[in-house]
Amino acid sequence: MSDRETMNDLYATLANTARGDLGREAAVDLLYRHARWLPTLYAWGWLTDLSQDEYLGDDQDGYAPEPWIVIQWTAIAATLDTGVTRSMPEHEHALLVGTDSERSVLRIACSLAADSPTGLRSSLSGLDRVNLRLVLHAIVHATQGEMQAHRAFPLNRPATSKEPA
Repeated sequence: MSDRETMNDLYATLANTARGDLGREAAVDLLYRHARWLPTLYAWGWLTDLSQDEYLGDDQDGYAPEPWIVIQWTAIAATLDTGVTRSMPEHEHALLVGTDSERSVLRIACSLAADSPTGLRSSLSGLDRVNLRLVLHAIVHATQGEMQAHRAFPLNRPATSKEPA
């Protein structure tokens, strides 16, 4: 399986897991379209596969659908703020290094998904034009749904696509 196919499959699973929570849906879509962070989070273990967990405790019958993968939004936000996650020492070596614009995209995704605090002014002011459009699309998605986001800020295929847009 190619890296692109792996990321497409991962995105599909994450999107399915987030379905019904507009903030998480928007955050997952933002990271997929941005193309920088999803492979990094996957490679460095910032995703949790709950498919093997028999009981999650929240749904009616107690069983998770297969597959069920979540992004560790709160831990990522803590790492962006401090450089270290106290609750997950195995990730201390996996600092989330990127440009200011890339880190702003990840910080905003964490805020949309897990309501982690972020300075919106500083996060938005550091974005380049492409990333600003992706973030604005995600904000509309999180507040008004995917259809409205596509109307307000139509986007081409995700940046992971190697095919011409």
